[in-house]
Amino acid sequence: TLGLQLTIISLLFLVAEPFLFLARGKGIVRASLGLCSSTGSSAEKASSSKRRRGRPKKVAETSASGDGDVSGLRGPAAAECRRERSMRALTSELSLTRPDAAFFLSHPFLLSLDMSQKVRYLRCDMGLSRKKLRDMIRRHPKLVASVFLQDLQPTVEYLRDELGLSQGEMRAVAVANPRMLRYYRNDVRRRLAYLRSEAGLSDVGMLRKVVLARPKILGYGLETCQGKVAYYRGELGMDAAQLARMLVARPEIFGYSIDDNIRPTVQYLTEEIGLSVKQVTKLVARSPQLLTCSVDANMRPTIEKIKILFFLKHRVDAARIITLFPQIIWLNFDRNIAPKMQYLREALQLSDDDVRQLVLTMPQVLGLSLDKNLMPTVEYYLDAAGLSVEELRENVLTQPSLLAHSLERRIKPRLAALEEMNMNFCYCPPHVVGFTDVAFAKWVEKQKETWSFVNDKVDV
Repeated sequence: TLGLQLTIISLLFLVAEPFLFLARGKGIVRASLGLCSSTGSSAEKASSSKRRRGRPKKVAETSASGDGDVSGLRGPAAAECRRERSMRALTSELSLTRPDAAFFLSHPFLLSLDMSQKVRYLRCDMGLSRKKLRDMIRRHPKLVASVFLQDLQPTVEYLRDELGLSQGEMRAVAVANPRMLRYYRNDVRRRLAYLRSEAGLSDVGMLRKVVLARPKILGYGLETCQGKVAYYRGELGMDAAQLARMLVARPEIFGYSIDDNIRPTVQYLTEEIGLSVKQVTKLVARSPQLLTCSVDANMRPTIEKIKILFFLKHRVDAARIITLFPQIIWLNFDRNIAPKMQYLREALQLSDDDVRQLVLTMPQVLGLSLDKNLMPTVEYYLDAAGLSVEELRENVLTQPSLLAHSLERRIKPRLAALEEMNMNFCYCPPHVVGFTDVAFAKWVEKQKETWSFVNDKVDV
C-alpha cells in the first residue's frame, strides 16, 4: 500500500512539473520587468510617480532659494543645484557678473565647496574688500580658484602670529602677492626660519618689515634663498648684519638674479671703476640701491659724463666720487647734477681745477637742492655775511661743508652768535660753522684769551 502511494505521488509530480516550471519562469520575468500583483503594482506606480513629480520640484526649490540641501540629490540635478548656489554667492556677495562667475566656476572641483564660507573668510578674516577680491578673481581666476580649494587658515594664522601682522597688513600682503594664499604653512615656516638664521633677520621687526615690503619673498624656494645668501655672504663677504641691513633697505634686491643682475654690477665696479671687493661690499651695505642700477643704462653713461663735467684725470677719481656719494649713479644727471655744478661754477667763479677739487673733496654737495639749499646759502654768505666772491670761493674749497649745513638751523644762528660777540665771520676759520654747540662754546672761550673784544669790531 505504501509503495502504491509513493508511485501515485511520483506520477502526479511528473505531470505537474511542466506547469510549475512555467509558473516559476513567469514570475522571474515579471520580477525582472518590475511587475507585481495588481495591488502592489498600483502602490509602486503611485510611489514612483510621486518621486518623479517631487524631484523636479525639489531641484526648482533649491535653485530658487540658493541654499537648499543637496544631500538627497544625485547626478546632474545635484551639480546644477551646487552651481546655482555658488553663482548666487559670487554675484550677490562680490557683485561679479554671471559670465565672470561662470568662468570662475568652470574650474574643476570648485562646485564641491561652500563658496559663501570661502568668500566670508577672505572678506571678514583676511580683510579683503569686495572690490579687491572681485578684481583678484577677474585678473587671476585660476590662481584664486586654486586658493579656494586649499585650507587658508593655517598659513594665514601662522603669519599673523609669527610676524604680528594686523588684518590690514595681512590684506596688503595678500593683494600684493595673491600666490601667498596657496603656500603651505610648513613651507612658509621653513623659509622664515632660514631668513632668520642665515640672512641675519633674527629680529622679528626686521623680518616683518621685509615681508611687508616684499611679500613675494614668502614664495622663494629654499634652494633659491640658499644660493642668494651664499653669494652675498660668501663671494661678497657680507656678514649677517650687513646682509640684514641691505634686505631691510631694499628687499627687492633679494629677488634679482645673481648671474644676470648682481654679479655683472659687481664686476663693473671692480674691473672698470677699480674698487676692491671689500670696498664694493661696504658700499653695497651702505647704499644697496646701487645694485638696482643697470650697468649699461645707468652706471657706464653716468661715469662717462662725470669724467667730462668734473675734469677727472684718473680712474681713482671716479672711484672716490662713487664711494663718497653713490647717489650720483641713480640721480638724473642732466636735470639734477649738471645744473647744480653749473650754478656753483658761475656763482663762485670756479676754474676747471676748482671744480675737480670741490667734487673730489665733498661730492655730497651735489645732492643738495639747488633752490632750497645751494642758492639761498650762497646768497646769504655773499649778502648777510659780507663775504666777497673770492673769499667765499676760498672758504668753500677749503671747507665745502659750508654749503651743506642748514641755513636756518646752523648757519644763521652761528653767524648771529659771532656778531653778538663782535666777531666778524671774515676773520674766523671756515670750519667754525661746523662746530657743535658745545665745541663752539669751547672755541669762543679759547679765543677770548687771544682776541681783544671792543664794542664794534674785533682787533686781532
